[in-house]
Amino acid sequence: MKVTREVILDLFPVYLSGEASPDTKTLVETYLAQDGELAAQLRSQWSEAAASIPLPADLEMRSLRRTRIVVNVRSGLMALAIWCTLLPFAFRVGKNGFHFLLFEYQPAYAVANLCVGIAGWIAWYILGRRLKLT
Repeated sequence: MKVTREVILDLFPVYLSGEASPDTKTLVETYLAQDGELAAQLRSQWSEAAASIPLPADLEMRSLRRTRIVVNVRSGLMALAIWCTLLPFAFRVGKNGFHFLLFEYQPAYAVANLCVGIAGWIAWYILGRRLKLT
């Protein structure tokens, strides 16, 4: 099967977006290595298109502000999760050994704190994954 210029032109946007399979990438790169004129034309068109996309002037500040908010929320979630996880295990030492105060006197409150702590840890983990993905 012969690969034509039109096929490469059709595949080039997929190649640029990074969604092409390894075989398609190899095909496009091999063809462009052989056809220098088309490679130069596509390079110039792509650089012109990338330069013509206007970006908002405050894009960096908005991104920084949004990232700070997410990091602060994640830190707050961690503090809440630590507090709610450890609070039910507060104890005192008596004559008969350790006494977990919340579990003895208010077990429902202790379980509710543990549930909030677990939910906080899950939300903290999800936000961490979201930060890694971006």
